[in-house]
Amino acid sequence: MNRQKQCLVLAFWGLAALATGQPFWTEHFDDSFKATTQWTHDGNNAGPSRWEWTDKPADGYVEPGLAPFGAPTAADGYFLFNSDANGPTPHDVWLTNINRPVNCSHRVGVYLRFYTQYIYFSPAGTRAQLGVSTDGETFEYLTLFEGHPANLPFEGWVE
Repeated sequence: MNRQKQCLVLAFWGLAALATGQPFWTEHFDDSFKATTQWTHDGNNAGPSRWEWTDKPADGYVEPGLAPFGAPTAADGYFLFNSDANGPTPHDVWLTNINRPVNCSHRVGVYLRFYTQYIYFSPAGTRAQLGVSTDGETFEYLTLFEGHPANLPFEGWVE
């Protein structure tokens, strides 16, 4: 049986400059109204799942032996897309910051750090990507978790 399942949850985004190591932009998702008005979701998906905000660490993909989402700020709020609940429907979905642009023009050596949980169960070609734009229209994409084996959850900080 060829099933596609993935779960991607995001909590606490932070941008810092390498020279100082101090964050100059952060997002904690701790206010559901602000989070859902400052971030938008879209994409191609005929299934029932959508990006959703929650403050319940046990929401989302559940498997025996898999602990609830353990981000330090998970109980304050995070975004979740549950492909398992979506069924075997192919999808290409995204979550985009629309009201809090990050101006890095006077920064050198900027890096992004966020906490996530990611799981996928086939098919080949399943991927998670991070898009970066300088104009809000054109994005350059970086593939995350490349080479990460199927059926093995990843949870932790991504930098």
